[in-house]
Amino acid sequence: MQSHFLGFCLWTSAKFEKKMWKIKKKSLLVKMKKYLLFVMVAFVVVTFSSCEKEMDSTNNVIPKNVLQNPYDIFGQYHNEAMQIIYDSAVAGKPMDLPNFVCNFTAKKMSIYSHYDYEYWMKRFVPCMNFINNQFFPFYNNLTDIDFSNDFFKSLTIYQRNYLDRIFNCMESANSKYEYYDSLQTIEMTVLTNNIVPEWEKGVVLGTISIAKYSLDFVIKHFPEGKAPRWFEKVKKVAKADALGFVGGAIGSVISGHAAAATMTFGPHGTVAVIAGDATVGAITSSGLEVVEQIVTP
Repeated sequence: MQSHFLGFCLWTSAKFEKKMWKIKKKSLLVKMKKYLLFVMVAFVVVTFSSCEKEMDSTNNVIPKNVLQNPYDIFGQYHNEAMQIIYDSAVAGKPMDLPNFVCNFTAKKMSIYSHYDYEYWMKRFVPCMNFINNQFFPFYNNLTDIDFSNDFFKSLTIYQRNYLDRIFNCMESANSKYEYYDSLQTIEMTVLTNNIVPEWEKGVVLGTISIAKYSLDFVIKHFPEGKAPRWFEKVKKVAKADALGFVGGAIGSVISGHAAAATMTFGPHGTVAVIAGDATVGAITSSGLEVVEQIVTP
């Protein structure tokens, strides 16, 4: 009797262990599946990120910051105008650059703001006069960009300090990756600053936008290896464009336009008056540099 009972216990124990092993095995398989799923998801995410970064590099697409620069719209306007100027120059068609810039920008600003086309055309006349008669003579004799110069005295200390940082980064960058990274670092610092008023940050963020979009445009139309000191030539165009934006903003202040509004966006994208003048300065400066540096190198 005892031997039967002992045998039954051993048989029951063996069966119990076998069942427990199956449960453990099943649990182990579930854990392994979860682990493999985690690894696969991680791999897809990393691969996608790498591909996205690679696409940015090869297609010259501007890398996106965590926070969106609200003044990127001016960089987009700038590049759209540059494409028209570039196509016209390549085709050998003459263009009245000041007239084109004023018309193009007035149409864009009338759509984007509550001011109409006639208003913008009227205000761009003194702005263009300032650019042609004061900004370009100053720029053509410029050997080094120094924001302590009296030409920039209408800008605030904050604006001059950050503009100085922007142009130093542009100048010192040895590759397009370093160029974008350094600008985006400054951009993020400005965007996350909750102490400086938005109107004061506008000129800085607008200049960064033009600097980013200008380089992107030039690289796409003037690929690497096309000329000696290629990147220096590319940067020269971008710096001229960015400084043109600053010049247009200064023209707005000097002509009295800036007294009407600050360079601030409302909740629905209402553009302050000074932004239009700055965009005129950027596109005008860009048009001349694109023809000189890219179309007829």
